[in-house]
Amino acid sequence: MVLYRFEAISERRIHNRKNYGSDFNRPFGAPNDNPSVTFNYFKDPQDLQRCVQGIQTILKIVESKPFSKFKYDFMTWPILLNMTASGQINLLPKRYNISSPLDDYCKNTVMTIWHYHGGCQVGRVVSPPLLVKVS
Repeated sequence: MVLYRFEAISERRIHNRKNYGSDFNRPFGAPNDNPSVTFNYFKDPQDLQRCVQGIQTILKIVESKPFSKFKYDFMTWPILLNMTASGQINLLPKRYNISSPLDDYCKNTVMTIWHYHGGCQVGRVVSPPLLVKVS
């Protein structure tokens, strides 16, 4: 039996995010009910700090002289934040007046573009350190 490490491209790979997994809750015996999934993106405070630093870097780029010809003068940073927080793709509960710190912005807007489905039984499909079993 050969074991292969399975690592998808993820935020963890991009910026070394600590992986706390997800909380997946479904009432026992209710296979047709939609599960409640919490992704635990900011369980580690360092992850939230990295998000804020990333937003601050984007702010510096958008406010830089080379970018000045690509934006309207009336498009202030708070307006841009509110536009992205109210986007149609973002299905998180909306807070249209983002005037709070950037950590709130991260908590209100960060989401996955991947969908979750199924699962692998540890021991049958993957080993305890999450190595995919190939026979």
